[in-house]
Amino acid sequence: MFTSFSGLVASISTGQYESAILLTKSKSESINLACVPIALATLVSFYLLLLTGFLKENYSYGLRTYTQFIQLLLIGTVVNSAYQSLYYLQLKDGHYKRISISKVLYSISNISCSIFLAFTDEIAHKLIFALLIGRTASLFFLLLSFLKNSLPIIGFIKPKKILKIIKQYKDFPMYSMPQALTDSFRDNALNMLISST
Repeated sequence: MFTSFSGLVASISTGQYESAILLTKSKSESINLACVPIALATLVSFYLLLLTGFLKENYSYGLRTYTQFIQLLLIGTVVNSAYQSLYYLQLKDGHYKRISISKVLYSISNISCSIFLAFTDEIAHKLIFALLIGRTASLFFLLLSFLKNSLPIIGFIKPKKILKIIKQYKDFPMYSMPQALTDSFRDNALNMLISST
């Protein structure tokens, strides 16, 4: 259920801008475009985290349980958006080995943490933590690999270029986001129904 909702929230909050990285014509353009979904996911998640924090302090315990889930979901959205941006950057540069290693690292970290945390209380929340730990591990691997071969990355990132790229690809979310939402719903609808019963 967590992964299902995480995919939906990520698709809505990022506008699927990371998919357009494959269409860029230069390293500078692709790096600046990668900043867009990360910034969007961070802003949306930060705003909603503040909102859920308010709800948690002012409403009943039953609602607090839901806000904890939402908070973890929003943190996962930021982590996933950063991972997807780095994934497409690596894919564009043809670093398939790094992508494969990051996926293996995610699986190993997730399974290891799940086994370790399965013997503790509140297993549902702990399994979500395991997913986040696995994704964070794969994210840091891609980030370190990218920085190692792209040291002047800070020089590429400029607010004016980011705004220019947003305008350049402004129509992209109109076409990619509905497709991503329908694909996510198709792939996860059964999981959502099972989880709700």
